[in-house]
Amino acid sequence: MMSKRCAEFKCQAERSVFTFHTYHIDFFMTFAFRESINVLQGDIVERDCLLDAIRGDLGPTQSENCALRQEIAALKTDTS
Repeated sequence: MMSKRCAEFKCQAERSVFTFHTYHIDFFMTFAFRESINVLQGDIVERDCLLDAIRGDLGPTQSENCALRQEIAALKTDTS
């Protein structure tokens, strides 16, 4: 009778330890996952700022290119 109780207690204790470890592993994996998501979100924000800056520079450059093409076309017709 005593050994059956000891076996039940041991089994219950092992389940408790397993549950405790599983909970902590899940907690730390969730924490690591959240940290990874935060890092990725920061990278996306940084990338978006860089793209906005490039787009801001691209507009005036395209306008300058268009004006230069028109000027070259005008010079070609004047020299012909």
